Amino acid sequence: MKKHIASILFLCLLSVSQSIAQSHSIKRLGIEQGLSNNYVISIAQDKQGFLWFATEEGLNKFDGTRFITYYKNDLSQSSQGITGNELNRVYADNKRPIIWIATQRDGLNAYNYNKQAFTAYSHNPDDPHSLITNDVTDIAPSAQHEDGLWISTYYRGIEYLDINSGQFTHYNKNTVPALSCEQTLQVFHHIIGYIQIRRMAVRMDHIMRTTVDWTGRRGWKPIHRSCRSRIQYSFT
Repeated sequence: MKKHIASILFLCLLSVSQSIAQSHSIKRLGIEQGLSNNYVISIAQDKQGFLWFATEEGLNKFDGTRFITYYKNDLSQSSQGITGNELNRVYADNKRPIIWIATQRDGLNAYNYNKQAFTAYSHNPDDPHSLITNDVTDIAPSAQHEDGLWISTYYRGIEYLDINSGQFTHYNKNTVPALSCEQTLQVFHHIIGYIQIRRMAVRMDHIMRTTVDWTGRRGWKPIHRSCRSRIQYSFT
C-alpha cells in the first residue's frame, strides 16, 4: 500500500514538474522577427505590459506578436519623431504613460504612448535650464519626487529634470566642486537620499547624499572613501 502511495505521489510530482517546464519557454527575438537591430542596449515594460527595446539602430515596441519600430527622420511620422537611432537606455515612467529614451548625441526623448507623440529635450546654449549635453547615458527616477528624473551624461556630470517645468538642474564640477569626475555611465537614486554615480572610464562609483531640497548646489563633500574608490558625498 505504501509503495502504491509513493508511486502515485511520484507520478503527481512528475506531472506537476512537466507542466511547469512546459509553461515556460525561451524564445529568441531578433531582426528575423522584426527587431530593428540585434544589439539591444536596454529593455523596459510599460504600464500596459508592452516591451520596449533600445538598440544601436532605433527604438522598438513589442506587443507580444510583432515589433513596431521608431527611427530618426521617419517619413511616416507626421509630427516630432525620435531624435536619434543610437540609444543608451529606455525607462518606463511609473506614473505617466511615457517611455523615456536616452540617446547617444541626440538628447533625451519622452514618448507618450497614449498620444503617440514624442517630446525632445536637447541642449540649447541660450537656455541655462536646458539639457547640458545631448550625450545621455542613463535615466533614473527620483526616489523623493515622483515628478523628477536623474539623468547621467557622457562627460558633463548628472542632470535633474523637473518633469512639470521641463527644466534641468546641473550637477558637475562647476556646481559641485567635490565631484571628481564628470564622465558618468549610470545613476541611481536611493530612497534614503543617496545619489550613486558610476563613472564611464574606470567604473568608479560615487555616492552623493541629497536632502528633500535636491535643487541646492552647495555643501557637497566626500564623507567616505573605500579601497574600491567608492566615494560618498553628503549634502549639508
